[in-house]
Amino acid sequence: MAKMTGGNQRRPLLLMVFNAWNLRRGTRGVPDPNRIWNSQSPAVVRVRGYLRSVKPQFVIDLHACEGQHPVVSIIRSHDPDTLALARFIGCPVIQTDLRGTLGGDLGPALGVPSLTVELGLFDDPAGIQFGSRLIRKSLSGSFPHASARPSKERAEPKNPTLYRVTGSIRVRNGVRFAFAPDPNADVIFRADIDRLANLKRVPKGTALGIAMNASVKKPLAVNIGGRRQPFADWFEIRTNGKLVTRRPWTGLFACADAAYVKNEALSFIIEPELP
Repeated sequence: MAKMTGGNQRRPLLLMVFNAWNLRRGTRGVPDPNRIWNSQSPAVVRVRGYLRSVKPQFVIDLHACEGQHPVVSIIRSHDPDTLALARFIGCPVIQTDLRGTLGGDLGPALGVPSLTVELGLFDDPAGIQFGSRLIRKSLSGSFPHASARPSKERAEPKNPTLYRVTGSIRVRNGVRFAFAPDPNADVIFRADIDRLANLKRVPKGTALGIAMNASVKKPLAVNIGGRRQPFADWFEIRTNGKLVTRRPWTGLFACADAAYVKNEALSFIIEPELP
């Protein structure tokens, strides 16, 4: 689509825009590719075949999502070139299972490193600025493969902070919830949960909302490593109705978008990887 000169180098940029309908409206009214990605579908096969002919050096899925959160990279594996690409991008990195997504499947299929960069809300100025800088950097810079030696002219980028997704916190099926006063809600969560629990440690004793229906005893389900955790190990509903944390945890992609929370999670749980 465009070429920029960086030193003596030229690199073509192939920019594929998915989900333009949603992009114009700032919504997920139509499922994005990561929700309907199927490596065997005719459309995906055509995209993959075309990219094989282009022979890219790497694949980056720039992704807008719900909630106010810092920019993060999502990787599927710890292979050296993927980590080198993460260093090249330079933001915190989350390792999780990306199979069945554009960023997770295209790279292995093409034999090149790939990842997803979550930029936050579609109109977040910080995310837009980061994405613009990353495109310019990708065009003009030299992607440092793991086998490449450090350049004397360019300082070797530091290793990014690496986290691993260990679990999720979801609203139980059948529980009616909202993020603003609603007489029909069983639970009203705090509207600033995205600012509270995104790459931040949520302390023990933090109120996440108010339980409005006394008959709903366990509105949240916690899953760690594929196993359901006892509600009482993580939360309690106090006599004043406050839904409070009973242990600290670090959140990711927490947001006050009801549709997202219903389909995905109130928050994912992450832990830092040991060096």
